[in-house]
Amino acid sequence: MSKKRLFELDSPNRACWCMISQFRLAWKLFRDDRVPRSVKAIPDPGDSGCRLATRLALNLIPVIGQMGDLAVIGLGVNTFVKAAPPEVVHEYMAELNMEQLHN
Repeated sequence: MSKKRLFELDSPNRACWCMISQFRLAWKLFRDDRVPRSVKAIPDPGDSGCRLATRLALNLIPVIGQMGDLAVIGLGVNTFVKAAPPEVVHEYMAELNMEQLHN
């Protein structure tokens, strides 16, 4: 069974660029009226609910705490992009010169 991934990550620089591009894509999708409000609510619980429980323990180690926050936010953004209507996602991916979904 193959998984769909938004990006191929073959270097740290590319990984950083892909993360920034995914946030730009999510911002465009969030502002689009064709994306249902129920889908737009996805990033919020990922940002607040999961972080609250782990934040106290992880913030004792400075770098690990921030990386955990970034991972949870990235997971919420990724889930939001995957839940958005595919035709709208592909339209904005083409506009941003992003790669198409990989199998």
